[in-house]
Amino acid sequence: MNVHPDTVSFTALSRGLSKQPRALSLTSPRSRRPGRWRAALAMLALCATLGASPAAAHQDPFHRLDLLLAEPAAKQSHLGLEVRRLSGEVLYAHHPQRLFTPASVVKLATAFAALRHLGPETRFKTELLATTDVTLGELPGDVWLKGYGDPTLRISDLDAFVMALQERGVKRIVGDLIADATLFEGPRHPSGWMWDDLDAGFAAPMSALSLDANAPSGLSEPPEQRVALRLRERLAEAGITLAGTVRVGAAPVEAQVLYRHVSAPVSEIVRDLNKASNNFYAETLIRHLGLPQATGSHAAGMAALSETLDAIGWERGRYRLADGSGLSRYDAVTPAQMTDLLLAAARMPEASVFLASLPVAGVDGTLAARMRGMRAEGVVWAKTGTMSGVSSLCGYVLIPGKEPLAFALMINGFVGSARPVQEFQDRLIDALIEAVD
Repeated sequence: MNVHPDTVSFTALSRGLSKQPRALSLTSPRSRRPGRWRAALAMLALCATLGASPAAAHQDPFHRLDLLLAEPAAKQSHLGLEVRRLSGEVLYAHHPQRLFTPASVVKLATAFAALRHLGPETRFKTELLATTDVTLGELPGDVWLKGYGDPTLRISDLDAFVMALQERGVKRIVGDLIADATLFEGPRHPSGWMWDDLDAGFAAPMSALSLDANAPSGLSEPPEQRVALRLRERLAEAGITLAGTVRVGAAPVEAQVLYRHVSAPVSEIVRDLNKASNNFYAETLIRHLGLPQATGSHAAGMAALSETLDAIGWERGRYRLADGSGLSRYDAVTPAQMTDLLLAAARMPEASVFLASLPVAGVDGTLAARMRGMRAEGVVWAKTGTMSGVSSLCGYVLIPGKEPLAFALMINGFVGSARPVQEFQDRLIDALIEAVD
């Protein structure tokens, strides 16, 4: 059952969708089978009539899953689970309508919205600008480094900016080097992020001009100014002198492009977002969702995300999202809402890109070391979410030759390490696969 991700595509999901008359719709009615207790009573009545035992008349394929949910590991915490066919039918549910702190599975919503509204081929630029021409090796006036929200810019990319100046014969910049990050505005962190996380690399501040995902650098300057400082260092190493200072400001509209760097496409950004659970990428994409109708602010981006979720049936007032990465403790969603999202993602034109972004059990991403040697290895494609007291797993079960399933498993309220909880989750998913395989 071990299947490498390169050998499986979203065609498996598409086959499941093709059987449904509403395959092109992003929403589907929540079709629920009769309650498990009602089915059990009916079975007991039938057995009594026929004089047969319940076990002989019917072997419940979800019996092992029921037993696991009766264990202390499940009862000592808050646990929610929903499993659905791509038609919308619920195969199994345990507290699917309860609200849970989701952690990083929120990134599934951000990825879904980014693929739909930004598009998988969209790229983000960073430009070096000036208002004057090179004269005898000197560039009179100021030079601007303007960011357009590329979260992937690396320090090695700065060498290309330096080379562009060298090719123009620049040996000295007479004015200042000015960092322009005006595309984004508002707070650098969303609400609900814990204060003692803010110095960590996974909680980097936002900026339209960033470098190495704004990882901690020991510098006290704003993120965009740090990028310009690094560029000045590279210029000096190449023998290009900056006569002025490094500061922050807006480039004039008449400034001309000396060099333009473009990012990887959104499809690759989303892949890194989910495989590695990159918070910085998530929050940057949220700000892009606020453009161009409004501003590149967190508030505008979250409003755009809410509108996207409206379209797939998430009812406002029945969930709360304060960010696009899941790091906020204010976030609250239900397993049922997460399966709604997964079904909608399977129906969109960018479905294969969405699937390819998910970690694969026992193979890569945040699931590389989980479920190895189990039924789930290679067939569970899912996003993880982990914080103190929170462990979530939401994604798809793709068994070759079987109907694809969407599932959302969320656990809150435990103490200590998340590893025992994750191991319990892995056993639950293993039992699920055993039931449907």
